[in-house]
Amino acid sequence: EKRPCSGAEPVAGKVDSVGELISRLAQVRAACPQDARADARFLAYMPSLRIAGARPHPSPLVESVAMAAIKSPELAYRPYFPADIITGGRLSIAQLEVVCAAGQEHERFMLGAGGRRVRCGYMIGDGTGVGKGREAAGVICDNWHKGLRRHVWVTADDNKLLAAAQRDLRALGLSPNLAFSLRDVRLGEPIKRTEGVLVVSHGQLRSVKGDASRLQQILAWVGDDEFDGEGLSLSLRCYQHLVGGRS
Repeated sequence: EKRPCSGAEPVAGKVDSVGELISRLAQVRAACPQDARADARFLAYMPSLRIAGARPHPSPLVESVAMAAIKSPELAYRPYFPADIITGGRLSIAQLEVVCAAGQEHERFMLGAGGRRVRCGYMIGDGTGVGKGREAAGVICDNWHKGLRRHVWVTADDNKLLAAAQRDLRALGLSPNLAFSLRDVRLGEPIKRTEGVLVVSHGQLRSVKGDASRLQQILAWVGDDEFDGEGLSLSLRCYQHLVGGRS
């Protein structure tokens, strides 16, 4: 249980049926009364991460009762970006939890296709209101301050996301000009930017003209060996294999 201990004595004992178990746990439910107006399927979300000076999320967050009963994996990772991002509330404690979880996973490796050693990834499953764009920008900001300067941001609509990505990067103290669209580079020409956040749409990954493709253009930019996000490079190559010679 992730909520603070009420101070009551732990419930212990053996039962012979689910009915007995529910009855035995009645005192546990009584020790944690819920607002009668609240949806009984959800509880207020309480981040398990503790960072001195971190601010609470500006709007209420909830999670399912089942999820609330499960302790989150322990996070030992600490971000590399300036402290004022934390103390200034540029990222809430809930958003910081995602950045730290992603950072912790990105330091792990696993065996990929063909036995290749690839970096682990992290999926953000937050719903509306948490600020997934700000969380993604937070992950980029963390890596930026590690010295990792090439990032690819794939989205459904790069026209809409570009301005949002620039806004979130600015909010975290980075230059909004770091984010640039693949549309600014002609198909078949090399991407000349030596660093930045390349914003790409899903549709552009399928774009082909003659022997040139957007996918190859991106892969040439991230490189085979020097690119720190080799997991992404491998994922893009797997995508290329799945769609055959079209891209």
